[in-house]
Amino acid sequence: METTKEDILQSALRYTNQRDWQKNEPFLFKKAVNYKYRVDRKFWDECTSHMEYIFKPNGYWTYDKCLEVVKDYKDKSALSKDHPLVVRAIYRNKWLDLISGMVSLSKNGKVIRYIEDFDTIEKCKAEALKYKTRSQVLYECPILYKTILKNDWDDICFKHMKNQINIKKRFIYVFEFLETKHAYVGLTCNIERRKKAHLGLETQYGKIKSNVYKHMVQNNIEPKFKIITKRPVKEENAHLAEKKWIEYYKQNGWIMLNIAKAGSLGSRRKRTIDHYLDIKNQCRTLSELIKKTSSHERATLRKDGLWEKLIDGLEVDFNIWTPEKVISEACQYKDWSRYRLQKEASGYYKALLRHNLVDELFPIKVNDGLTYDECKEIAIKYDIYSEFRNKERECYFRCRFNNWSELTKHMKKNVARFRKSIESKYTIEICKELAIGKTRSEFMKSNSGAYKFLKRNNLIDEVFPEKKNTGFVSKYTFEICQELANECVKRSYFQQKYSGAYKFAKKNNLLDKLYPKT
Repeated sequence: METTKEDILQSALRYTNQRDWQKNEPFLFKKAVNYKYRVDRKFWDECTSHMEYIFKPNGYWTYDKCLEVVKDYKDKSALSKDHPLVVRAIYRNKWLDLISGMVSLSKNGKVIRYIEDFDTIEKCKAEALKYKTRSQVLYECPILYKTILKNDWDDICFKHMKNQINIKKRFIYVFEFLETKHAYVGLTCNIERRKKAHLGLETQYGKIKSNVYKHMVQNNIEPKFKIITKRPVKEENAHLAEKKWIEYYKQNGWIMLNIAKAGSLGSRRKRTIDHYLDIKNQCRTLSELIKKTSSHERATLRKDGLWEKLIDGLEVDFNIWTPEKVISEACQYKDWSRYRLQKEASGYYKALLRHNLVDELFPIKVNDGLTYDECKEIAIKYDIYSEFRNKERECYFRCRFNNWSELTKHMKKNVARFRKSIESKYTIEICKELAIGKTRSEFMKSNSGAYKFLKRNNLIDEVFPEKKNTGFVSKYTFEICQELANECVKRSYFQQKYSGAYKFAKKNNLLDKLYPKT
């Protein structure tokens, strides 16, 4: 059937681009291409006039076309993602006025700021006034936070901010090196951990970076540790208190090992008690509060003695395992192992661990195993060793471990039970008929089943009496080897020239006769 122009045109109208047309109807597309290059270029233009470009030709993106695309966007990053060719054309042709009013947003929807936006202290101060805390600045605009700290503008830019009250109590301490007149003043909420960290005894946080430890190692001296403040320092006053003690030591001629600025309060992972009280106000029951707090937060509150205060007034809607209740419930799990408790009663098992009652209520049973007489009674019942091994595993391993071999002497070993007896279709007469006119190797190749039957029943010599295997007969003799050896001066020459004769002489211990040692 001949393809007409109407068929090609109807086919082209079903697609919006040339790629889909070529993919779905390649025959008609090829016919149209023939019109493009050979017959009628106008007909090709008629077929493709409604189609869009997938890949735009050079010079397609003009100023007006870019403006049509850009006017629908306010976010520069979204424009770059959706229309990278448009952005490339704008920068290539320097049409920057099209995107001058746009901002770049990050993945979480925040405006991306650049270091040029904060090149003066006035700009930094004006931007910092929008935030209430330092942590908010760090999270919302990290480039501003880094610029302020880098230029030591924090006293000016962060002056209006108040530190968030932390539930941890803090102390000021000092390490004094009396021999070298060096000192380090610090602030901590965990005195023992911070002391170990500075002395190089705390390695769980990676490589030791403390200046106290480095100075101690370099000079081979021990520092004197003192807690300066007997009472905890309020967090809002920590900055001034630590700064005051650093200045005190400097004025008295001490060289300070401090690098960080005074008042560094560490990480902001700890929440305030007000934060947890706000969560409590949103909850009616204790289980709701537990769902909204992490296990680490609850452990910290218990350690600081704030958990009982926090849960006061909430409805207890689940079982609370007190020590008395744990002991009273132990009778229900009397014969249970610890493994079964952990799998099937995990809540009760955790309560046992929490109150240190595991060893008291569920002591580890010491199993001495079966005695000699008990193993003897069990072993007498079995006549086959494999059956005894499979059915009485504990007794079997007990006998093996203690070398009680006399208990299993009466048993039959290497007995294959329930093995099906093989009934062969071959007999000696059938095999003799098949072996007529054949050598043993020919018989083995042509009748492998019959050969296996003969071999299994030791009948090969009966079927092939004159064809017994006499072994390999070598063509070499001692006399032949002696004649060949006379042509060679050394054993190595003899081996290289007559390898077969050399192997024969070596196999039959004739080398020393052919080449006697001098």
